[in-house]
Amino acid sequence: MVVPGGGALADQVRAVQPQWGLSDAAAHRMALLAMEKMAHAMLDLAPRLKPARTPAELTAAAAKGAALWFPATMTLGHAAIAESWDVTSDSLALWLAAVLVADRLVLVKAPGAPLLPAP
Repeated sequence: MVVPGGGALADQVRAVQPQWGLSDAAAHRMALLAMEKMAHAMLDLAPRLKPARTPAELTAAAAKGAALWFPATMTLGHAAIAESWDVTSDSLALWLAAVLVADRLVLVKAPGAPLLPAP
């Protein structure tokens, strides 16, 4: 299963948030939608990926190949997901792995992406 990051689209949300005076909750929702838009871009670039929005769709898509998560359906307004910049695509990938009771999670970062030091 592939979890898209928000990429440059989420970076733009970060840039406009203070300019427009947006709340963290609004910026969070916009960043989730940036992840959704990146999923559309990834699907266009790699059409063999299988789009999925729910746990059942993800499981079915993964059985046929590589599932691509479109996160808005499962995440927007979810009570267990804080509406702040503390939530990232990485933490959502971990959340999704827990929801799906996945055996493992592998994070693949873009070249040059900042990594947090190990605790």
